[in-house]
Amino acid sequence: CTITNSDFPQINSINTGNYNMINAGPFLQDSVAVVNIFKLNTENELNWNISQPINTWEGIIHSGDPLDRIKSVDIKNKNIQELPDEIQNLDALDSLILDHNKLIFEELEKISQPFPNRFSYNKQDTVGQKSLYKYQNNPFIISLPDQINSDNNIYQWYKDNNPITENGNKKELTVEQLGTYFCKITNNTFPELTLISANQYVVDPLLFEKDSTELARLYNKNIDNTLKWNLNALITTWEGITFFNGRVNKIDASNSSLDTIPYTFFNLDQIDTLYIQNNKLTFESLENI
Repeated sequence: CTITNSDFPQINSINTGNYNMINAGPFLQDSVAVVNIFKLNTENELNWNISQPINTWEGIIHSGDPLDRIKSVDIKNKNIQELPDEIQNLDALDSLILDHNKLIFEELEKISQPFPNRFSYNKQDTVGQKSLYKYQNNPFIISLPDQINSDNNIYQWYKDNNPITENGNKKELTVEQLGTYFCKITNNTFPELTLISANQYVVDPLLFEKDSTELARLYNKNIDNTLKWNLNALITTWEGITFFNGRVNKIDASNSSLDTIPYTFFNLDQIDTLYIQNNKLTFESLENI
């Protein structure tokens, strides 16, 4: 701009500097989407300082020029559970890496723009929490978490690792037998991912108490053991313990510094697999099996 003033004709005209107008709108939209990933996941493990330029953030590729778009977002294994609605604005990405997080299909479906050339979302965490149900001979319903609700989901329930062929393809399952139940969830929009729900244990309360007592006795009789068992938690959470038809059927206590097997060990009468190698056991202890 050239500035003059008729009251001061002797003063030369003044020229302002040159200004260039740019369209930074697309980059700002990209930035909002990425920042909201950080804000929405309060327990994330992203190594981002959001007060610094976005091209300095780990896993983000951007030139630093506000005329350019964000080209890559790599947030694998960062404890991400939710995606912001603005994720759809990241439509100039060459790469989007979401593996090893806690995303469900309902979150992935927010990615409504054409997928980047490199798009990976494998191996998400289990869905829901482990639960224990004490069966009282009355049928009851177990269900997946409320947020699992996409019309594109396909369900298959399993009992003791065997698919349930009758009425096992819904979000809810009517249970009438003891066993360990879980559901595999697939979605045709994201064919490379199968979600697996956390185990749901259906047990006879008396038999479950019996198995719990014997496992606790094994732990307590071996005072120098290195078993990773929390006696204050349910045995369904103990490392190396597997169930079938609501009973303990497998114990892996190898390399655990065991020196004795309690004489009541026979009460664990549904065990079909027992690993106790590399311990300090005598023949006399082994005879209690």
